[in-house]
Amino acid sequence: MPLLRLLAWLLGLVLLIVALIAVFALTFDANRYKPEMTALVKEQTGRDLTLNGDINLSFYPDIALQLGEVALGNAKGFTAENFAEAKDARVTVQFLPLLEQQLKVNQVHLQGLKLNLHRAKDGKTNWQDLLPEDSPHATAGAGEAMTSLLGGLVVTGVSVTDSEVNWRDEQLDKTLTLAPLNLKTGMFTPGDPVDISLNTNLKQNQPALDVDLQLTTTAQLDENKNDFSLTKLTMQAQLPGTLDASIVGNLQGKLDKEQASIPDLQADINLPGQGKLKLSGKLDANLAKELLKLGDMRLQADLQGGALPVTSLAATAAGDLSLQMSQQQLDITGLKLGADVKAEQVPGGQLQQQASGKLSLNLESGKGLLDLSKVQFKTADQQLDGSLQVRAPLLPARVVEGKFKADQFSYPPFALQQAKLNVFMENGQVKLTPSGKLFQGAYQGTINIDTLLTPMVVRSEHKVQKLRTEELLFALTDDRLVTGALDMSAKLDSVAGDAKVFKQNLNGTLDLELNDGSIRDANFAQKTKEVVKLFEKESVNEMGEKEVAFTKLAGQWQVQQGVFHTEENTLVAPHFQIKGNGDVNIVDESLDFKLRIGEKPKADKPQGLFAPLHIFGAWKKPSYELELDVLLKEMADQEIEKQKAQLKGKFDAEKQKQIDALQQKRDEIADRLKSEVQGEQNKLEDALKNKLKSLF
Repeated sequence: MPLLRLLAWLLGLVLLIVALIAVFALTFDANRYKPEMTALVKEQTGRDLTLNGDINLSFYPDIALQLGEVALGNAKGFTAENFAEAKDARVTVQFLPLLEQQLKVNQVHLQGLKLNLHRAKDGKTNWQDLLPEDSPHATAGAGEAMTSLLGGLVVTGVSVTDSEVNWRDEQLDKTLTLAPLNLKTGMFTPGDPVDISLNTNLKQNQPALDVDLQLTTTAQLDENKNDFSLTKLTMQAQLPGTLDASIVGNLQGKLDKEQASIPDLQADINLPGQGKLKLSGKLDANLAKELLKLGDMRLQADLQGGALPVTSLAATAAGDLSLQMSQQQLDITGLKLGADVKAEQVPGGQLQQQASGKLSLNLESGKGLLDLSKVQFKTADQQLDGSLQVRAPLLPARVVEGKFKADQFSYPPFALQQAKLNVFMENGQVKLTPSGKLFQGAYQGTINIDTLLTPMVVRSEHKVQKLRTEELLFALTDDRLVTGALDMSAKLDSVAGDAKVFKQNLNGTLDLELNDGSIRDANFAQKTKEVVKLFEKESVNEMGEKEVAFTKLAGQWQVQQGVFHTEENTLVAPHFQIKGNGDVNIVDESLDFKLRIGEKPKADKPQGLFAPLHIFGAWKKPSYELELDVLLKEMADQEIEKQKAQLKGKFDAEKQKQIDALQQKRDEIADRLKSEVQGEQNKLEDALKNKLKSLF
């Protein structure tokens, strides 16, 4: 309670001056005591007391004693500035009680008081030498010291105007100034209550503050010189245009134990243009142990829009708070948090949050743990339950880890059922791992967010298995278009922002494969079935819808700035296939796609007739155009190819016939030549035989 200590020293200084003035009044020749008083102060404190000018004394209607400038020097080892000084001091004393040796002061007035309080880096203060350790007052209780100093003094009122109190703490590198400070009291009699009012402006370097303060209370020090109270304590603080706060309660304390409590603390804070805060609880302070407790704490906040990205926010916090000031250790047990948020970005327009757990936090190091064992988020149509832990909450390297689940987690038009969501954040990197059942298929995702970049970068991977496309497409377009079981994997990057910014910066790849599906009798099917029926027979499903079955649809997509592009997406049916290429733009929700619907390739016929279909425009109401010129050209090309094949067949047949005739003639000539050669060979052999016979 630094402020109470400050007020105690200020009041003590005022009363000390009152006592000195009283001595002057009783002697009727106060000026002759000036050297003795300065010498006494020097002897007792080692400080210089300066009394400039004469002491003026008047006797009507009451005895009035007025001093000029008064100054008390600083302690050794501190700055050369005075510890305390006043521009003017005045006291009026009732005359008749003096005849009975009683001191009754009508009024004490100090103008231009300046008090400089200082704590050095080694912990020494510039006031501790005023009560040396071996002095009787050093070991006496604070109440006893004050009473022994004042005796039976009665003061009708004290007035301090246009004054200043400066506090400098080198250990905390903190400075604080109260100026101008104005203090008024009612009748002060030891043991009796006294009314006190104070108003001032407080300036502080860290945290930076510039606030107007007003305080009113009734103070009382009991006859045991130990127990004291501040009843009907009211403090108001104002930061013009920023804050208007009021604190009320009844304070009770014990000087010997340096303890105080406010069992009925109530604080109301008004934030102009933003909302209101209300704090209540039982405050207990133990200055000896430097321990502060706020039991049954309850904080309520009602905030409206303004700088917040919400329409309104109603929040509550409750628990038992304990602050160990020397160690800067904050603990809250039985912590309960609640919030009711209204915002357009929230599904249903409203989000309710409840949590319970505990907090252990060192305010100096920033280390600690916020452990919320139960956390619930609830909107109009969904609820998310789980737990959340935040380690080192005040440090940039804080670690956040949470686990949540929900029967259904919706982000229209998507609804993740039997959903689970794990959250992890460290060093500004956030990782979300959602999983669950999506359109009857299994979904698993990983979303990484780099919060250190501006804007934040979002990198994600998604995988689905056996997702029913008819449900997905109906959610997107109110049309079931194509049915089947979809397997898909995607890697997508973007930046955090609203939906438009996210779409415009979306990039990545997407691979899909759709098996055992059909083209239903929907808008899309109506346009395609006329060409599909050239190659495949229609069937009627159990709902009476006409459909054409297919076995597989597969393709790869590239995503750039929100535009999905594919060079070839292929759908294969028993007797036909569809190949497509083009773009789907999710930024302006349009598409420009061309399909080639044709015969399924065969070994003897790899490229058959196909019908080209152009789909374009807004995806919720696309336009369909059968490109007849392309179809006619393809048909002409097919006819030309057919004629070429027929001519080639005739040419090949005639060519083969000629080849066969030539081969037959060649064979006849070969046989004749072979016979002639054999005849000549036989004649030669016979001639050789005859010649040999004639020789032998």
